[in-house]
Amino acid sequence: MSTVAILPLLVPLIATAVLVALYKSPNLQRPIALASMILHLAVSLALLNAVLNEGVQVMAVGLWPPPFGIAFAVDSLGAALVCVSSLAGLAALVYAGEDIDDKRVAVGFYPMFTGLMTGVTGAFTTGDIFNLYVWFEVLLIASFGLIVLGGSARQLDGTVKYAILNFLATTLFLIATGMLYGVTGTLNMADLAGKVAAAPPGAPLDAIAALYLIAFAMKGAAFPLFFWLPASYHTPNYTVSGIFSGLLTKVGVYALIRTFTLIFPDAHPMIFTAMLVIAGLTMLIGALGALAEDNLRRLFGYVLIGGIGYMLMGLGLADGMALTGAIYYSLHSIVMTTGLFLTVGIVRRLAGEERLSGLGGLYAASPFFAAVFLAVALSMAGVPPFTGFWGKALLIKGGVSAGAPWVTGALLLSACLTLLAIGKVWALAFWRPASTTGGPATAGGPATAGGAATAGGAATGSGGQGGDWRMRLLGPVVALGLFSVVMGLWPGPMTTLAARASAELRDPSAYITAVLETPITRPGKEEAY
Repeated sequence: MSTVAILPLLVPLIATAVLVALYKSPNLQRPIALASMILHLAVSLALLNAVLNEGVQVMAVGLWPPPFGIAFAVDSLGAALVCVSSLAGLAALVYAGEDIDDKRVAVGFYPMFTGLMTGVTGAFTTGDIFNLYVWFEVLLIASFGLIVLGGSARQLDGTVKYAILNFLATTLFLIATGMLYGVTGTLNMADLAGKVAAAPPGAPLDAIAALYLIAFAMKGAAFPLFFWLPASYHTPNYTVSGIFSGLLTKVGVYALIRTFTLIFPDAHPMIFTAMLVIAGLTMLIGALGALAEDNLRRLFGYVLIGGIGYMLMGLGLADGMALTGAIYYSLHSIVMTTGLFLTVGIVRRLAGEERLSGLGGLYAASPFFAAVFLAVALSMAGVPPFTGFWGKALLIKGGVSAGAPWVTGALLLSACLTLLAIGKVWALAFWRPASTTGGPATAGGPATAGGAATAGGAATGSGGQGGDWRMRLLGPVVALGLFSVVMGLWPGPMTTLAARASAELRDPSAYITAVLETPITRPGKEEAY
């Protein structure tokens, strides 16, 4: 039994309880939340180290042996996702110190943020399919609170769209899980791998697999039910947009990867064909939507949607290299989409606007920010030497080796169109003179410590802390951009980690053995249960 397997979950869970108890002391909430995220990153790195050196880490809650009790089981994929999610969460929380005003702190921003991290971490570490549903619910409850925080009409409109699609997806998830339990009599994912393979003829396993594909693809904002993402992610505070873009869709992609490599690797070929079709259309819709958009956050939302297609392509091809590319791109996307959305808050502070038609002169207003934005944006576009390039390169190589030219071609076309969309942002918002658009009036921009109004209509920032707000907002984005630069120039460690995770997914015997054959010894007893 590995205690370290559950530590990354316990840290934000305990922090959430403490922050709720201190709801009348908002001044204490930020340092406690920040300390909890630093600790979360530390224990997440310790978990990754344990997985890499010792193998799959398993924790059986209440000492009930799997598959009868609730188990947490963390392999290379789960540990890597927890680590990069923690990095993105820490950067977003530092950014929030300037972006989130006192009013939002007073109504629960910090406990909802750590509650979101609890749900995300639980989803990445659970070894039980029903508890995957439970952790989805935890993160959804927190996300509903965060997206509506501020209560403007636009936020409420975005929340309704976000909630309806996620409720529908969650309902399909629960129905599929109930049917799966009815067929197999178990909910432990390692146990399900064997029970599904030995299911009697006529069991509705392909129907269950199709339900999971629909449910998780909806949560991941894949074609055709992607429209909720660009309709909702541009409405809350920039911190919330950033952490949503980095984490929430990736939980849906992770659920697809785990389900179709461990439980349904032998699903009907038409399901994997449908997955590839969805992947190709998602890539193209994302790129075309980004080209057509005027609002920066909606534009970046479509870039995010296109990236979901890349990840689905790696899973649908069922090729080792392609799956490695999908995992690599997932790790990259968590970090860089968070940074990309956070840059929009800085644009708003400099120009008081986030529509391309009203922007211009940002390079003259802040050359340093322009350089940071360009690094983050080019990484998302897949330009070398940033991390986005290596993920796409692995996917292209996997697509060629798997003999899938059409979906590989869709990836290449999507990448080119995404680069054009990023170029449009650079040309109009940064390179175009401000005088033609009414952009930043001065090099310093119109910002104060309290910031400009958000899309939701409420002031951002801490409401008069003073000092240089640009460095307080730029610091987290710079850190995320440096991650892309370093991992792009030195891709070996991240590629090795992705390849190891891919190998474990394609041959889950070590995962299954670790979960089902881990001895559980009660204190003071020698016998194993």
